[in-house]
This record gives sequence, structure tokens and C-alpha cells, in this order.
Amino acid sequence: MLGRGVRYFEELVEETAAKGDSKVIQGKEAFFMYDSLGFPLDLTELMAEEAGFSVDSDGFAAEMQAQKDRSRLAAQLQKQVGDGAPLVLQAEETAWLAARSLPPTDDAEKYAWDVTAAASVQAIFTADGFLEAGKAASAATGAVGVVLDRSAFYAEAGGQVADQGELKVMDSEGNVAATVAVHDVQVYAGYVLHLGTVTSGEVKDADSVVPAVDYERRKKVVPNHTITHVLNHALRQVLGGDVAQKGSLVNDDKLRFDFSHNKALTPKQLSEVERLVQESIGEALPVFSEVLPLQEAQQISGLQAVFGEVYPDPVRVISVGHDINDIRNDLENEQWATRSIEFCGGQHLSNTADAECFALVEETAVAKGVRRIVAVTRDSARQAAAIGCELADAASALGGMTASDLEDRTAELRKELEEKGPLISAIKRTEVRAGLEASQKKIAAEKKKVLDATIAAGIGHMEAEVKAAVARGDSFVVLDVKLGVDSKAVKKATKILNKEAKTTAILCLSEEDPGSGGKLLCFAVVPEVLNRIR
Repeated sequence: MLGRGVRYFEELVEETAAKGDSKVIQGKEAFFMYDSLGFPLDLTELMAEEAGFSVDSDGFAAEMQAQKDRSRLAAQLQKQVGDGAPLVLQAEETAWLAARSLPPTDDAEKYAWDVTAAASVQAIFTADGFLEAGKAASAATGAVGVVLDRSAFYAEAGGQVADQGELKVMDSEGNVAATVAVHDVQVYAGYVLHLGTVTSGEVKDADSVVPAVDYERRKKVVPNHTITHVLNHALRQVLGGDVAQKGSLVNDDKLRFDFSHNKALTPKQLSEVERLVQESIGEALPVFSEVLPLQEAQQISGLQAVFGEVYPDPVRVISVGHDINDIRNDLENEQWATRSIEFCGGQHLSNTADAECFALVEETAVAKGVRRIVAVTRDSARQAAAIGCELADAASALGGMTASDLEDRTAELRKELEEKGPLISAIKRTEVRAGLEASQKKIAAEKKKVLDATIAAGIGHMEAEVKAAVARGDSFVVLDVKLGVDSKAVKKATKILNKEAKTTAILCLSEEDPGSGGKLLCFAVVPEVLNRIR
């Protein structure tokens, strides 16, 4: 484990140095080393210092807190099911359903919107197993899993999170008699399990329920899924056809895409990927879906599939920009490879224009040879672009500032970048960091200029004081010199003292920042003649 951690750190330093925009190991990287590779923060900080880097300890602390929050939530969810075991339908449970002649759930409506058709409760699953016929579940039951004969909810699959919402239990007069809050949806052997809690009333098998999918939330998820396909294609255009999908996550906040690649993308490559995706959105490309025989679908030119994944037969095909009916007429036409075509059972937009906007906010390593991109769409993307432009403009303005204002404004902007960094486009973040780096160099050069002048004046004053002490015949003298704590200045001063103070011992004191009470440098020169007298 230690060897893996060292190799990971060395690759991380190399990649960060190659970007040239920072010498800081990000907090999430440090936390990954701690959480997955067993590296304590102080060891990572020591290695970083030896490599000329620093570690974002605040970011590390934030990642640590986030993990604690996740653990706390998981513990709470486990308590809801009694003994801590998750509600999962194993082979024994699905066989129980089949033995009672309950067919798998018809979930064809998961691709539809604003569905209100009633469904029937087939079974209710709890931590103690399936409830007996006629026995009701209530809030006191805790977590429940409701199996319906039909469902408009999308069950988690293919990297896309499940729908959320409610099941409304209707009485004979069409009134809502009970409500089940649905937090998650999973599918087992074709049976869709709606996981949640009873928030009002009671629910039992054979009850009639009306689905109330949270379609507003789904509207935020679906653009991220379609644009993940577009992103996959854009990466292959920029990096080459060897790029392979290694995983994905699509939710209502963002999209995350893992892919095979051996090094960090350059700012130019990131910019080109973002441009290609945004271009596809701007072209308002129609998105087509069709279920095809697996053997036929596998012949489509340019088709993308996840290596090692077992696909059903028939299989659902999602095509961005090319009508699948046209594709079927000429499967091997190389034109199809110019757009994204993938096997996918997820939910998608009908047109890329509905994604509205795209911003790539992060690109990082997650394992050797595997990179990860995090991106956002719609309002989140517009916000990322706006904040990025605002900070980039502020960084550009640093070049015209006076030296007296530059250091404070640079520090302020660096703090802003730390706070808003995760929310802005990765390309703009690189621009801001470049501006800050240039500003820091300018500040350092100005400080060096001032320090050089101060040291020159200090050495001149010291030399005059020493000559006066020698002329007076003093055997020793203590001097307050203005050299800061610069080691090169001390060497130069010592050389002058050895030359001028042939009969006088000299003790020099120099503050790093006069009057601050900070670091104090002390050095002395004792002539050889005084050593012999002793």
C-alpha cells in the first residue's frame, strides 16, 4: 500500500507541475491518499514540502467532513431498516414474488413525462421480509420497499441516479388516503422496488397508487446524461479513439465521467473539449432512441459501448444527431462516427439544445491511467461561466495595479478562487491561476528590489560604524544592522567585517521586519588577534 501511495504521489506531482498553474496538492487528492492509500496528512505534507509543493489542508478538512456527513447519513438510513441491513431483493425474494404469479414490473413509462396513470401495489418489503396479505405498512414500519405492477419511476442504472417522488395511495372515492415518500428506486430481476417511508396513512398490497415522480428534479438529471454521451464523443475527437469509458455518475447536480488516459489534459485540450460539447448544444441536434437487435446494433459504425458490459438483446441505442432509421439503412457508413451513438437504457433529452449550456469544472486523476471529468449544464453551467469570467477579468486587472495595492488584491483574489474554484470552468480557473502566478512573481520581484536596496544601505551603514569603532580603538561593538534575515547579505557583511575589523570584535543583530518582534538574526566576527589575547 505504501509503494502505491508513493507512486500515486509522484505521478500527481508530475501532472500538477506539467499544468504549471499551481504548486498546491489539492485537498481532495490529499484525502484520497489518506482514505484509499493509508497516507496520513502530515506524511503527504512532508513529501510535498520535499518536492517544493504545499498541501491544501483546508480542502482536506472539507473532504474529511464530507465523508463524516456521508457516514452519518448512511448510519441514519441503516437505523431506519432496523438491523442495519439494506432493503435488497435477493434471489430468494424475487423467487417468492414469481411463485405468487406476480409478473415483473412494467416500467415502460419511465421514459415518459407527467405520468399519472394508477398502478397496483403487488407487495411491500420491509426489514422483516414481505408483509402478509392485507397487512398495512405505516410510518412506524420504518423503511419500506413497494413493488408495483407498473411504474413511471426510473430505477438507478447505467450511472444515472434513480427518480424520486411520492406514491399516493387512493381510496375508492379518488382521494389521497396515504403517501409514500420515494427516496430511491432499484430493480431486481425485473421487479422495481420503490424505497422510502410511509409519511401519512397506511399502504397495503392491492392498493391503488398514483405515481408522483419529481419531474422537476428529473429535468436536471436528464440533460447531464445526454451531455455525458456528447462529452464521451468529444474526448475521443480530442484525445484519440483509444479513449474508453471507465465509469460515470449522472445526477441533478452534475455529470461525472471517468475515462482511460495516461496524463492530465492540457488547458488547450480542455478548452477544445468544452468547445465541442457547447457546439453540439448550439447546433440543436435531435436525440434519437430505438431498441434494436443486439447483433444489428453492434455493426453500427462509430458505436460506443462500455468494455466488459453485458448488454441485453434487443438493446436500446441512443444516437445524437443521426436518425436511427437512416443508420439502419447503411450500418457501416463512416458518417455515423461523426456523432455520439451508444448503447444506453437511461433517460435522455429529445434535443441537445435543451441542455442550454455546458461547463467543464474539473479534470483530475482517480487511478493510474484513469482520468475524471466533472461538468455541469444549464443554470449551473451559466453560473460557472459567469463566475469564471469575473475572476479571470479580476486576474487580468492585476497586471495594471501598483505595487502597493497588488499584494493585498492578489491575496483577496486567491481566497476568492479557493472559495469559488469548484464552481467555475476549469479553463477559466487555469487562466486565473496563471494571472495569480504572474502577480506573485511581480510581487516577489518588487520585494527583492526593496530588500536589495535595504541590504545595500544596511551594509553601507554597518561598514561606516565598523570603521568608526576601529578608529576609536574599541575592542568590541554591538551593531543593529538592517539586513533582514538574508543569508547572502550576511555572507557579504561577514566578508566586509573580516576585512575592516582587524582589532575589533563585532556582534551584529538584524530583525526580519524591524519593530515586528519577529525573527532575529545574530552573527559575529572575532578577529584572530583577539583570539590570541584570550
